[in-house]
Amino acid sequence: MLKICVVLTDGGSNSQSETVRTGKVLKKANVAVFAIGAGSVRENSLRAIAAPPIEDVYYKLDSVRDIPTL
Repeated sequence: MLKICVVLTDGGSNSQSETVRTGKVLKKANVAVFAIGAGSVRENSLRAIAAPPIEDVYYKLDSVRDIPTL
């Protein structure tokens, strides 16, 4: 069974280390993590939790209004 997690944010994590740790746990559990950032986000955090290949699961949008374009 395919396991998927979608992370959608318009900001940054309150705990960078916890975000990265959680991303590693999800990847180890074979969860496909899609990371979507809208507006002013910490791209390095989202890229760290997105499951490879990054270009298939990481999306950076200018605004939450752009979500329908995904």
